[in-house]
Parts: sequence; structure tokens; C-alpha cells
Amino acid sequence: MLACLAACGSPDLVTLAPLATTRAYLVAEVEPEGRVRALTAYDVGSVARLEIERTDDTLLRVLELDGPIDRFTVADASGGVSVLPLTASIDEAWPLERPTRTSELRGASGGFVESTGVDAWLATFRVPRPPCPGRVGFAPMALPYPTRGVSLVMPLGDHVLIGQHADQSAEVLRDRAPLLYRVDLATRVIEDLTGQGGLAYPSTLTQGAIGFLDEGQAWILWPIGTTTASHALVPIAADGTVGPATPVTMDPALDSFNFSIVAAARYGGQRTLVAITGGGHLVAFDEATRHWSVVDEPIGMGVCSGHTTRLVLDLDGPGRGFVGLRAGSIVRFDLSRPQGQRIQRTSNLISGGPFCRNVRRTLDSGLDVLVYEADAIALPAIVLSWRLPGMEGWERVTNGGLLAHAIAPAPSGFVVSGENDTVVYYEHTSRRAELAPRECGLVAVARSSVYELARVSESEVIVGGSSGAGYLDFPGD
Repeated sequence: MLACLAACGSPDLVTLAPLATTRAYLVAEVEPEGRVRALTAYDVGSVARLEIERTDDTLLRVLELDGPIDRFTVADASGGVSVLPLTASIDEAWPLERPTRTSELRGASGGFVESTGVDAWLATFRVPRPPCPGRVGFAPMALPYPTRGVSLVMPLGDHVLIGQHADQSAEVLRDRAPLLYRVDLATRVIEDLTGQGGLAYPSTLTQGAIGFLDEGQAWILWPIGTTTASHALVPIAADGTVGPATPVTMDPALDSFNFSIVAAARYGGQRTLVAITGGGHLVAFDEATRHWSVVDEPIGMGVCSGHTTRLVLDLDGPGRGFVGLRAGSIVRFDLSRPQGQRIQRTSNLISGGPFCRNVRRTLDSGLDVLVYEADAIALPAIVLSWRLPGMEGWERVTNGGLLAHAIAPAPSGFVVSGENDTVVYYEHTSRRAELAPRECGLVAVARSSVYELARVSESEVIVGGSSGAGYLDFPGD
């Protein structure tokens, strides 16, 4: 017997009092050459202090953990933990996390001695990896037009804004117009904002609303006027108040309001606002003149015919960031440079290309996730790559069934749009950030290709697709 309660009463027991943060113990019987003979788990709740019975000259290592056992590994009913080889799949087994304290007991005399040099030893074996988080649920959103495609999913306070595309098959203009809703996340009550304030029903049929957040309110790009090129910026406050429309103008090369992606951020109090049009132009907004100007002309579709609806557009400083070029690489841009030099075509985010659809998301944990489609003529190769701050390059994850449309954070990881009307859930925690994301299953989303994903609460992600929207409910962190 390795451990028992104080009531055991044996004179050969040696006691180890836990640290204040200890929630569980792992006791390892270690062979002279360092191999783990047995590994047993104990919960602090059932063993107030660990008492080890001296038996022989076996080296015992006690690892104190700052969480329950099921966060670190899987134990059987008697507390036994399997010791697995280094060749075990990382999806099924992983190295033990460094304990908060390691203590050693060697031989038939003496007491516990704290050990600090166990990292190399921990790297010699694996233990069963805890299973993926529980089942993710899906419920469709009860939108008035449940089959229309979704153009926008944007959290705003304790609500979420949902934009839907125009329906050109409807007979009445009001029914054909693009739509914008405000959904209460607590009650799931849906409020139609279309027609309020600057969100007047447009007289032309263009794309659905897209937008961005800035200083606590949403800004919606909304069609106005009598031409397909006319649109405005419309503010929406956190309480749902819709402000007046501010008309904007566009470069003559842009013959219609057809933006696919927009990105905004403030640096030193000044806003940078950029977008990619459906035709592949990178455009920048001048706040003083309220005018969109072309930064870069798109190149031909090449192998990406029809597969350029999503491209990376990220800001990381005033007037600068990364953009996915249509049928090209993902490169840096800098609006402060002279015209013609703003696209730095040799400064690539990732090597390779040309890329077709591509999407990127940096999580709060620092995990940088990039999904891209490498070829659309042959069988498309969809690649998920990841990196952490300080890593020189990107690592790939073996996967199948992804689409380079959308990525969003989720409890214990992130979600990616998938093939065949699904969302793919990946586990990745900051406690084990060095390990590659692990695929934890597909969630069917009711006959809708997924184009928008947004986390709106600790346990909920909103899905927007080709046919309506819905809620993903996660079991929690």
C-alpha cells in the first residue's frame, strides 16, 4: 500500500502535508533507471495529508497538482493511472504538466525531500489525456426569414447583431431588402432594426449589412440611395439605438457597394478602417473626406476561380496589417507608404501560395490560427496552421473537412467552419499551449454552410450561414 489516511496507525508511515494550492497527488513508483513502475492518483478531498508507507528501496515521487485529477489525466476507480510510451498519439496521451511541487522518498529511512529537477524525467513517458469536453449543442435562431443567408454576426453588449442578405426573388421591395436584427442573448428575443434611423429600406438590391465595432458601438455599412454604389455608415449604440446615416463615397473603380470583409481598429485615438471588396480590391477609408479609395488592384483568379470570398484582413498598427491577395499570398500592407508601394509582396505571413480562401484569428491566449485553401481547381487542400508568440514558423494540424470561411474562440479552444454544413471544434488550452490543437468533433448546423462565427458569452457561439443562424452551446471551460 502506498498511501492511506492517518488512521492507518502504522509506525512506518511518512507524512506529506500538501501545499495550500494542492488539489490532487500523483504518486509514482520509480525504477532505478527512471522508468515509472506504477502511477496512482489521490484527491486531496479524500486524503487530507498523504501518508506513504516505507516498503523497500523503491524511489517514490509525489507530484502535487493544483487542480482535480481529471484536468491532468484519467484514473481508474482505484486511482491507477496508465503509463504510456512516447509513441502514443498526442490525441490520446500527453506529457504530465509540471507539478506545483515534487517530493521524493527513497529507502527505508528518512523523510520527504523536495525535488526540483524532474522536467527531464517527466518527458520520458505519457499519461492518458483527458477526453474532449462534452457534447456541443446546436439550436436554430428563430429569425423571421430563417432561410436567408447571413452577412453579419456581431456581439454588441448583451445582444448580438445579425445581418441577412437581400432576397431578390421576393415580389415586394420591403421583403427583398437586406435585414438587420438585434438579438437578446438572455431571452433570445429578436428585434428588427431594419427601417429604424439610418437603416432605411434601400431602393436598390445590394449585399447584406457588414460592419465593425468601435469604442463600444457598432458601425454598419448600409446601402442607401438609388445606385448600387451608394452606401452609408450607420452607428448602433449598445442599447440598440440606431443613429443617422452618414453617406460615404467610393473610388470610381468600385462600381457597386460589394464589400466582403471590413476591419477597424484605433491607434493613438485615430481609427484605421479598411475593407476588401467582392472584386478583390483592398480599399481604405479616409475619415476626413468619407471616401473609400483603392489601395491595391486585384490580380486574376488563377486557380482560385470562385474561391476568393474570404481573405485575411488584419490590422496590427496604424494603417498597417496583413491582407490576403486574391489568388496570391498573404502579405503585409502599410498605408503610410507611397502609392504603388503599400502592398509589400515579399513580406509574407506564411510561406507558400497562391492561396484561395483564407481566414485568420488570434485568440486571447495568444494562439494564432490560420486556415487556408491551397488549390480550388484540383481537390482543394484545406490547411489549418497554428503558432504561438515567439515561434519562428507555423505548425500544421492534420485535419479533414474544413472550409476557410470563419474561425471563432470557444470554451477550451476554438471552432472553424466545416464541410457539409458543420462546425469543427478544436480543443486548445492556455495551460498546455505548446500542444497542437486537438479536433474534438463536428457539430451539424441544420443545412447551412457556415460563413460567420462569433463567441458571444462564456458558453455560446453564434453561427451564421447560407441559410439562417443558430446557437452553439458548449459545456463550459
